[in-house]
Amino acid sequence: MIVYDRAAREDLEAIESFIGPLNIRPEHRIGYLGDTPAEVKGELLEYGAIDRALIAREQGHMVGFMAVDVDEELDRSYLIGPLVEHARWQEIARRLVEDCLGLVPDGATKQLEMFFDLGNSSVAELGRSLGFETYKDVRVLRFDRGDLDGLGRGAALPIATEHHDSVITLHDELFPNTHLPGTRMVAGLGDAKACFVRSDEDEVLGYVYLEVDDSTGSASLEFVGTTEAARGRGIGADLVRTGLRWMFGFDSVSETWLVVDEDNAGAQHLYRSLGWTEVHRFTSLRRSGRPL
Repeated sequence: MIVYDRAAREDLEAIESFIGPLNIRPEHRIGYLGDTPAEVKGELLEYGAIDRALIAREQGHMVGFMAVDVDEELDRSYLIGPLVEHARWQEIARRLVEDCLGLVPDGATKQLEMFFDLGNSSVAELGRSLGFETYKDVRVLRFDRGDLDGLGRGAALPIATEHHDSVITLHDELFPNTHLPGTRMVAGLGDAKACFVRSDEDEVLGYVYLEVDDSTGSASLEFVGTTEAARGRGIGADLVRTGLRWMFGFDSVSETWLVVDEDNAGAQHLYRSLGWTEVHRFTSLRRSGRPL
């Protein structure tokens, strides 16, 4: 008999042990979670997804897990899973999704998202059966600390107060449907969240935004963008170099990550020319409102 229960924070160690071996396999991989226990724990704790999570057990052993990350400000929720290791995959996964959706407050259902490896055909089939449709495909790239040797230093500078409004406007123009609108991005800047800017006097030409979790060693280049007039001048590459140097300034960081849209060939070429390598291909599905 399969028993479904709300997860608790004291279940985290068991959840990490369950997810770890599954999430390194493309046929199970969920995009929001990392490959290491520390990354899994960090993701589930950062925005409180562990408090909206479910566990499926059979004879006391975990056979399934799912959580939901809720953003009521954007009226959006991110479904983390399902991750299931059982012959009755479809039955357990569907139950986890349906029950998890019941944990989503009404103020976070305008947009529901699933994000997973393109090789995870089971989640793709389940999502589409529930009315989710493809939003976009992306490539996940990695840059290792050892590849930093020989890479030049960028000339971008930390964002100044007078550049805040221009960066917010540029960011929202370039990434209109992102999880991190410009105002929230700038407001959250700090020791582990940085933004660097290239400018010509008072005119912002481009920016890069990065995040590091020093406790886990995870680091990511979240956004980089330039104005249309600044393109073709090497400013994007300079911003990426600056960002890499900043991230690897943390001793805990051994590798960094970024996600680039499948149809953005120009950005992919830029990253490859700087030494980034592709490691995964993911897809995201979205729908509006809970499935009936």
